[in-house]
Amino acid sequence: MNPSSATAPGRARPAEVAVAPGFVVAIRERPARSPAEPPADPASLGLPGTAVWSALPGLRVYGAWRPGQVRSAVYRDVRMVVLGHCLASDDRLARELRDMIEREGIRADGIDGGEGRVGRGLDLPGAYVCVVAARDGVRIRSDLAGQYPVFVSRADGWAVAASHARLLARLHDREPDAVTAAARIACAHVPPLWADRSPFHDVARVTGGAVLRLRPGAPPVVGRTGTLFGIDPLARGAHTLRDALTEAVAARRAAGAVASDFSGGLDSTTLAFLAARAGHGPVSAVTYHHPDAPAGDLAHARRLARLDDRLRHIVVEGRHDTLPFDRDAARSQPTHTAPVWRTDDDEPVPGMLARGRSLLRLAAVGPLDSHLTGEGGDAVLGAPPAYLAHVASRGHARTFARHCLAQARRHDTSAAALAARALRTARTSGSEALVHLAAALRSGTIADGPTSWIDGVTWWPPVGEAVSWLTPATRRALADRAERVACDGTHHLDGAAAAVHVAGAGELRHSADAQRHLRELGHRYGVDVHAPFLDDRVVRACLAVAPGERVDPAGGKPLLAAALRGTVPSAVLGRRTKGDYSREEYLGARRAEPWLRALWADSALADAGIVEPAAVLRSLARFTAGVAVPLGAIRQLVATEVWLRARREEGS
Repeated sequence: MNPSSATAPGRARPAEVAVAPGFVVAIRERPARSPAEPPADPASLGLPGTAVWSALPGLRVYGAWRPGQVRSAVYRDVRMVVLGHCLASDDRLARELRDMIEREGIRADGIDGGEGRVGRGLDLPGAYVCVVAARDGVRIRSDLAGQYPVFVSRADGWAVAASHARLLARLHDREPDAVTAAARIACAHVPPLWADRSPFHDVARVTGGAVLRLRPGAPPVVGRTGTLFGIDPLARGAHTLRDALTEAVAARRAAGAVASDFSGGLDSTTLAFLAARAGHGPVSAVTYHHPDAPAGDLAHARRLARLDDRLRHIVVEGRHDTLPFDRDAARSQPTHTAPVWRTDDDEPVPGMLARGRSLLRLAAVGPLDSHLTGEGGDAVLGAPPAYLAHVASRGHARTFARHCLAQARRHDTSAAALAARALRTARTSGSEALVHLAAALRSGTIADGPTSWIDGVTWWPPVGEAVSWLTPATRRALADRAERVACDGTHHLDGAAAAVHVAGAGELRHSADAQRHLRELGHRYGVDVHAPFLDDRVVRACLAVAPGERVDPAGGKPLLAAALRGTVPSAVLGRRTKGDYSREEYLGARRAEPWLRALWADSALADAGIVEPAAVLRSLARFTAGVAVPLGAIRQLVATEVWLRARREEGS
């Protein structure tokens, strides 16, 4: 695997069932061209799972779905299957399908009618993937955030979509994609370089909320999605959010016993209070705290837990073996061991490196119907630094000046420099910015040093230190991809408001990936993990509000405060600080230093031509010494190395 390689499709072979549950759909897109190709029967592909509908044997579900998480409705010749956290009743699901057909003219082939409600998304609470199947075709739509993703691959005349990229990679003999791996490490804030790709060559990822259409005799088509982002005033959005979020939590509470994370911060703590309010009996409120690396949340959590006697507060303390970078990566182990680098994750995500911490938190309470997390709150309730460019483009001079002055005070920088940067971003298209990024990648002129909040007031915030890890060939390949994306016109990169929207979509995707990892990890251990802030209705309600209205330069989350004032204690909504868990990352890195350094002696990333080990080791030396490094990039770097080693071992 090298940055410029392309892998030709191979013969299909039986796919292994992913650990986590999912779905798979196979549609014959053209007749077989040779006897060596699989016949028209989907059974010849060796797809996992069981068929959902005898009339469409290529639609299957696999894995141990929890009760109520595979729901279906049938009307005339159309079947709708909803998988995941759909919180509506069976009757309501059936009404949605009936209305879809009778009012919006969706025909029995499931394809030729307008996108209608499938494209807009069902107006049902929760987060889920929706499959509408008829005798001659299928439409598939993931949730808006993408925690239930849809991947698609084509080979030997078949188009196959599934919940897991690794399943498709095994089915079609796909190899890891070096350029996408590099983009996720060094250009995490440049979603156009990686967001519609999986970790494997020729396995695409469908954008959250988009509709994938599969039809016999035709290639897959992904429908265009409308923007999630709006300019509603705060008051309107607060009313919509209050209804959506209280319904999301109440529906989960009504389904059975609930636990919630309870960091003492805004997001998870709010969910715990809503859960306590929504039903009878106690709600277990779980606070994680590492005594050797306190994040500053514990005192807040203890104080807030006393405000409602329905909360059963549980504090779980981290240990040396729950630190990030794996519990087995202790100082006494000079090299990696198999348990450290074996992973079942579908994609490399930083959460892989802290699974001990996650499991400690999830295991704090006995068997329950759901465990709530605040994942997604930051992504939907706030806005990225590029929001200043959006405020500037709206022509609200006083508002723009007020935000620049307040943010400059908060981040110890010049208000004039901040304003100039925002105005420059507002006047630059995303395509132009990608061309500039490509030139910097090619020439190696991206500044290498610590980044700050002000660096985010741009289209593509630089991570120069991470770029320095890449080989020259990989930097050139990334530059080539950036130039192609700049020219293809499919990523909606024009317009003064687009910078904050693209950045916001990237943050939402990172949250969805983190929640997917936690949900699938919990599933393996019998814990059903829910993230109400990533429900479709909640995401829509939040992102419809203008970015500048979602930000309070002094801290806090004005949209959440306005939505739940009088419902959640003001002491919760008034917090303006946030716990800092980075100390735990540095402590874990120090303990794991021998293991971290040994990874690069026979690095899978280096073997693939993606990184230069010497450059990585320089950053690791600074990291383990406690010097500031781009923490997100270094976590993605190590996660990708761990994940590639696991794939390498699978193939050996």
